[in-house]
Amino acid sequence: PQWKNQYYYLRNKFWAFMKKAGTTILYISIALWFLSTYPTAPESFPGNPITYSFAGSLGAFLEPLFRPLGFDWRISTALIPGFGAREVLVSALGTIFSVENAEEAGFVNLKLAVSQTWSIATGLSLLVWYVYAPQCLATFAVMRKEAGNRMWPFIVFTYTLALAYALSYITYHLSVS
Repeated sequence: PQWKNQYYYLRNKFWAFMKKAGTTILYISIALWFLSTYPTAPESFPGNPITYSFAGSLGAFLEPLFRPLGFDWRISTALIPGFGAREVLVSALGTIFSVENAEEAGFVNLKLAVSQTWSIATGLSLLVWYVYAPQCLATFAVMRKEAGNRMWPFIVFTYTLALAYALSYITYHLSVS
């Protein structure tokens, strides 16, 4: 193959992926921003307004389930859009930290916010989670189409979810001790 042809082929594939992934990330980030800011907290609300929002309430509801893995409400909230596309986790966390710190001027340094909020054990647990957790929903849609029924996608989803939870739990508790 000629280098020129390879260059154009790879460039076109790269931009097609960026268009598809970029729009997915953008739409999910906008939806998460909306869920993180509405409903607005009343003036007398004692906590951070994001905890009053739909996303904050969902994260607080899920936190007891994910607390044994070292995950707080922020990670629990970010895991939900992460099922739609794995690439969304970073933008979801960025959105959550930005809305949470909205009263401060400027941009949130995500690297600094993450390093000040979570331990290495939590980071390792999250990495293990994403290695073994169920892939994006499109994977299960293709699996359902190829298998011809809903049984196999359900089995794979349940198995990978349980495996991710167990291995993240082990990783977190081994890292803490």
